[in-house]
Amino acid sequence: MTRILARCVRTVCFGGALAIGALASQALGHHSFAVFDQSRTLTLTGVVKDYQYTNPHCWIDAIVTNADGTVTTWGFEGGPPAMMRNMGWTYHSLHTGDKITVTSHPHRDGQKIGSIMSLVLPSGQVLGRRPGGGGPPPAAH
Repeated sequence: MTRILARCVRTVCFGGALAIGALASQALGHHSFAVFDQSRTLTLTGVVKDYQYTNPHCWIDAIVTNADGTVTTWGFEGGPPAMMRNMGWTYHSLHTGDKITVTSHPHRDGQKIGSIMSLVLPSGQVLGRRPGGGGPPPAAH
């Protein structure tokens, strides 16, 4: 009986250690919005190439035509769907081909990526990262 009990305890401890390790690796992989330059704001108009309303963060790829006529793809990162939903965003907020204007904090290293501050839909409705549109991103989590 003692051997069986010891085996059960080892199995439970090993399983618990695996679960803790899996959760820790996910926590380490998560990033904050610190990679975005909060002191700068960039507003771009483009066409939605892809919209992902998924965890851990919503994401928009947009095709932007620059002043010189060149075309660039920009990525815009939002918060998690649960947070975005509380601010009016839905799975159906954007569709491929929609013309949008995005105000964002650009990436610090110059990548064509921004943290969404606000977005103007084709209808003229403004969606933001906070109620009322715009405002800084939420605190890093």
